[in-house]
Amino acid sequence: FILECATPPNIYLDPAICRGPSSAWCQMLRQLKSFILVCRVWRDVGTNILYRCVVIRRFGQIPALLRTLQGDPKLGPMIHELQIRCFVPRGYSTVFEQALAQLWPLCPSTTRLSLDHPMDDPHHEFPSVMDSILPSIVDLEIGPDCCFQRALPSLLQCTGLVALSVHFLESMDGADDVPFVLLASLEELHVTWNDRPFQSQNTIISAIISDRCIMPRLKRLTLVLLTQFPQPPMLASASTFYNPLIRAHGERLTYLSICFLSISYSNPIVPANKEIQSYLDLCPSLQHFSTGGHTGALGLSHPKLEYLDVWIDSLPSGRCELSNWQEHLPALRKIRFLDLALMGTTGPRLPLVVPPD
Repeated sequence: FILECATPPNIYLDPAICRGPSSAWCQMLRQLKSFILVCRVWRDVGTNILYRCVVIRRFGQIPALLRTLQGDPKLGPMIHELQIRCFVPRGYSTVFEQALAQLWPLCPSTTRLSLDHPMDDPHHEFPSVMDSILPSIVDLEIGPDCCFQRALPSLLQCTGLVALSVHFLESMDGADDVPFVLLASLEELHVTWNDRPFQSQNTIISAIISDRCIMPRLKRLTLVLLTQFPQPPMLASASTFYNPLIRAHGERLTYLSICFLSISYSNPIVPANKEIQSYLDLCPSLQHFSTGGHTGALGLSHPKLEYLDVWIDSLPSGRCELSNWQEHLPALRKIRFLDLALMGTTGPRLPLVVPPD
């Protein structure tokens, strides 16, 4: 327990190679490796913590991990989270698939899986995941370089999936060949768009998810729009872009996060109050709301909202009294201002990982 408290939570650490060898994640990894060198007792505990979350950042690390797990069968069950974040060169997709096929059986305790591996092949398929591991996956993240449309058939086997994160770079081709997917256990859905939603072809993304994905237990929804064009016409069209998902599941939502951000996760774009208010009106049971921009949230109203999180790039001038907000939010108990600089590392899930109560 002491060693666990000596290391920061993974959500605050970005394993991306672009962060360099002195990043917080690299320093934490070196610290974990040093734990197992202290003594035999620390080695057992430290090894368990070291292998709890495994991140593949380079293609050559996959066969290295395979050799390690095959050499010591006790290490595989220690892995609870597996992140595939390596670049797959052109011509190596088959080798990549074969390596993953050997890796899945060695990690029977994996409940969190992240697939965010760029491939130098525009026609690559979604990596096949063994049927034996899919039912045990509780938290699945699909990065922007994985085609969500090709991943939908695999989601049919994720019977225990509770949280799903999807990042879109492009629109889907169409809904004709998209199967209906029942996600009976899904409670959290986090969707990020890295595109211009005012293009009519992109609106099919939210429509496909709301029409083809059946999510009867969905309670927490996050929608993040990253754009290079924060003009008012784009913001006006964003309302119709988000509406399909919110209309389909708003009655059951207890948590909603709506963020309009620039592509660099900075400078929150503040839409009109009437647009944000229209989202709240679709969620009568909402208790926790997260948004970007301070001034755009002042005039919001909701009878049951208890917690409000606002992503900001600078502290608001003057004091922020809770009573100033309770005129339109009578049930409000707490307001938090979250540093927008954390968004690029933690992602939009921070308000849920660190609950307000």
